[in-house]
Amino acid sequence: MGLAYLLYRGLRLMFGAAGMGVDEKWYRKAAEKGDPEVQYRLGYRYLRGNGVKPNLNEAVYWIRKAADQGCPAAQFELGLLYCRGQGVPQDDSEAVNWFRKAADQGVEEAMEELGTAYAHGKLGLVQDSAEAYVWLTLMVAYGRYAAYELQGSLAQKLSPQELMAANSRARRLHEEIQARMELP
Repeated sequence: MGLAYLLYRGLRLMFGAAGMGVDEKWYRKAAEKGDPEVQYRLGYRYLRGNGVKPNLNEAVYWIRKAADQGCPAAQFELGLLYCRGQGVPQDDSEAVNWFRKAADQGVEEAMEELGTAYAHGKLGLVQDSAEAYVWLTLMVAYGRYAAYELQGSLAQKLSPQELMAANSRARRLHEEIQARMELP
């Protein structure tokens, strides 16, 4: 991947956009070797048209391969694709499934999607203030203070016992996520 990046930078400097086909070739070679991070990056490039011609089928193919191998960023992106029905059939249940996998690996944006979906009863989820509070508490713990206001309004809807249970669950989830993130 490092070679692909250096080649990309060098060819861009020497040839401008004309070097982009070579860059795509090296990314594809690395992705075909099975590296989930490279697969995700290649898929994302196809999704956004970043250095390659946009191709939704290729984007979904590579993002799914990476997500299936446990790449958290790819899992979140696949959740977004299902949420929007972009390149895949719109499916709230699949979106939640992929958001949860990404959130369980520490992706704050996935935590936000789950927290707001539970808070407002979206993505096919039943409105659940306690569950929303848990995910938004995790976001705040990771430094995403944009969730603080909604987290506070949810806390006011919970009884003291529900709030204590939700904080305990958030703490356990945080510890589990941290342990997973520390694995080699």
